[in-house]
Amino acid sequence: MTFLWTALALVLISEPCLSFYLPGVTPVEYEKGDNLTIKVNSIKSTKTAIPYDYYSLMFCRPLGPGPIKADVENFGEILWGDVIKPSRYVARMKVDVTCQKLCTTKAKEKDGKLRQLKKLKTRIDDEYRGHLILDNLPVSEVYIWEGRREALYYKLGYPLGIPGNKTRPTTVNNHLSFTIKYHKPEGVPGYRIVGFNVIPYSVESGHIDKDCRPGVEWQPDQFAPQLVVHTPKEKATTTFSWSYSVKWEEDADVAWSSRWDHYLKSADASNEKIHWFSIVNSLLIVLFLSGMVAMIMLRALHKDFNRYNDPDNEEEAQEETGWKVVHTEVFRTPMHHELLSVYA
Repeated sequence: MTFLWTALALVLISEPCLSFYLPGVTPVEYEKGDNLTIKVNSIKSTKTAIPYDYYSLMFCRPLGPGPIKADVENFGEILWGDVIKPSRYVARMKVDVTCQKLCTTKAKEKDGKLRQLKKLKTRIDDEYRGHLILDNLPVSEVYIWEGRREALYYKLGYPLGIPGNKTRPTTVNNHLSFTIKYHKPEGVPGYRIVGFNVIPYSVESGHIDKDCRPGVEWQPDQFAPQLVVHTPKEKATTTFSWSYSVKWEEDADVAWSSRWDHYLKSADASNEKIHWFSIVNSLLIVLFLSGMVAMIMLRALHKDFNRYNDPDNEEEAQEETGWKVVHTEVFRTPMHHELLSVYA
């Protein structure tokens, strides 16, 4: 027992000497021109509640051979369905980019069918949203929400496109216009990221190939949208060009410690649409598990009752066995009970 107390004391003494870094907890300062890493996360939808890998669609993949490795930072990301991976988006501190083409992807034909094109159209029609991360800050769209009080509403991610219907075809958002906000803290060299917003546009791939160049004025809302046509096969859209732009804005009113406030304040607007699918799914799981536990307990009790009521086992029925001994377990001394005691 002396050894156990000694080991516990050593752990308590050595605890202040240990240190570790939690992503997003410690601020990071950047100098002008520093490269910033933009990562991609899983695509998600409130309509289906099933996340998918970002690179499961026809997006530009990072350069280099081999599979794309995910950056797992904590166990909560796995439970939430997040799959964070590197991307080809590049941003430099306080360096604006009018337009930068990423790449051109082509739908591969397999078994005579354009499965990649069909998957892209299905994800857009299911209202999936893309998610990006910069300095542990998720990208968001900004709206004017007219609820109880008019205010800005930040919605996480961006729509992959506009779903089609009988009157209009599906369009894909293949150009992302980023607005990155920074803050200059007093007495600290460098700048800190306090905002990461995006405006998605649908631009015909031909205009991206021809007109999208750094340093050249770019107005993505003046071009025709990029359609996603799956059928008939002769008119199917097989190639897509992807691009982005970066604009930097200084925000002196938002400090690094309060950069998440606008996400939290937008919770009132996001709660207007309740995820009934998730609620019903959780209730069904609880009912199913409760039924299984009740069934197991009833079978065990039924078996004991039959043994106790058997006239051939009168002597055994008088003994306390099975579920009858539960009340004695309450007063049983546990192992290493000293660790559970509090000494004054």
